[in-house]
Amino acid sequence: MTMEVAWFGALCDDDYEFLGVPDPALASSWEHCSDIVRTADRNGFDNVLLPSGYALGIDTVAFASAIATHTENIKLLVAVRMGEMHLPQLARQLATIDQMSGGRLNINIISSDIPGEKLESAPRYQRTAEWMHVLRALLNGESVDFHGDFVDLAIDPP
Repeated sequence: MTMEVAWFGALCDDDYEFLGVPDPALASSWEHCSDIVRTADRNGFDNVLLPSGYALGIDTVAFASAIATHTENIKLLVAVRMGEMHLPQLARQLATIDQMSGGRLNINIISSDIPGEKLESAPRYQRTAEWMHVLRALLNGESVDFHGDFVDLAIDPP
């Protein structure tokens, strides 16, 4: 059996709401977060989760693009909240990070609410299903003609 070992990149001020007591020394910053990821890379960890938060911390996609150029082996598990970004832009950003990292990008799909919105579970997961369908097509370089409850997009392949 092959097992991968992952680490947690503290992009959301160490997620202290769930993991412990707030510590100002652990506040999200490029220095703190990039040190965690580079240390995990040097020490042989397979993956690092780069969580997504919208109240605190560092932007996950921007951070992933930068840290990709400062690491060699560790896979970047980028958390992406479905519905938060414009789909063609998100696909372009993710494809760029994958290229910059030499194919080390993995995506962690999040179905939680987006800022300023509260949806029941069923519509949140419906939105996620639609977004994942279209995102996969865009990442595969396919044309999209999709008209759902949450995604309405017709676009030629990139």
